[in-house]
Amino acid sequence: MKKAILLVATFILFIGGLPVVGSALTPSTSNGGLAQQWDRFNLLIPKEAVYLKTADRYGQIQSHGDYLYTQEAYRANGTHYQITFQAPQKLKTNHYLKLEAKGRFISGWAAVNQADLPHKVNSIIE
Repeated sequence: MKKAILLVATFILFIGGLPVVGSALTPSTSNGGLAQQWDRFNLLIPKEAVYLKTADRYGQIQSHGDYLYTQEAYRANGTHYQITFQAPQKLKTNHYLKLEAKGRFISGWAAVNQADLPHKVNSIIE
């Protein structure tokens, strides 16, 4: 019985710890699919809103017609990091987006007005 409990506990720790270790080992400059998936399942990374201002120079058309954007995103406290996200069409320039993020994983985004940006973000992005 003890062996079964030990085996189950080891399995749970392995499955739960794998995304944590994967996120830590993936280079911080990597925004690719693997880095995003590690962050998606990492229990230590909280979900948060990040903000950005769109610009043409960040978008790159993909072979299937979607656009891939890589640029700086800002947290409500003013800190920033580089993210990569996909959009089904070319985004209008100089518009503000609120992204639903969990580390480097972006689960969704929506256009927002400049007045809806947090104060620190608004002063940095302008």
